[in-house]
Amino acid sequence: MLAWYSAVVSPEEEPLDIAAGVTIRGRSHWRSFRLERSTVTAGPFLAGTTAVPVIDSAKHVYVTWTGTVRGAPAVKLARITTGGQRERTVLSGKILGAAVDDAAAGPNRSLAVSWSAMETYSVTASYASVRRANRPFSLPERLTPAGSPGLTGSRVAFQPATGDAVVAWRFVAPDGTGALDATVNSAD
Repeated sequence: MLAWYSAVVSPEEEPLDIAAGVTIRGRSHWRSFRLERSTVTAGPFLAGTTAVPVIDSAKHVYVTWTGTVRGAPAVKLARITTGGQRERTVLSGKILGAAVDDAAAGPNRSLAVSWSAMETYSVTASYASVRRANRPFSLPERLTPAGSPGLTGSRVAFQPATGDAVVAWRFVAPDGTGALDATVNSAD
């Protein structure tokens, strides 16, 4: 499978044209599907985002990407089959201005997705959401400490021995220095 994402960067006042899609190999040939094509009016940081493919332990294929909800950036996820996209969901919920950073698969069909959201013109925060087994994704969890500006580029992985989801993110500490932190979402 191949997932793709494009953002046509325009002058600052112009909307950003975004598109996401996948190509997946069936039994005898490749099939391509567009996940989304839309226009968004927020954030130059969207030009650096991507579509992230991930395969869970049951061999189900998923793609997460930055799409739009009501004209604002939002993190979306869809299950992909050779017949197209299934089970599409907006992971960032009511948090608008979100752009996907990373996704990972863990044991027992677990998935985790992290993203950055531009909360105000000058404040960005990192978020994550986790799915365990057949349950729905958790509500988005804000990771960046209150009062500290966040930075884009969080990363997520699963600890192989415990199945815990681990998210690392960057932010600016109160003294103005860059900081790196991590949180663990227990499999229990």
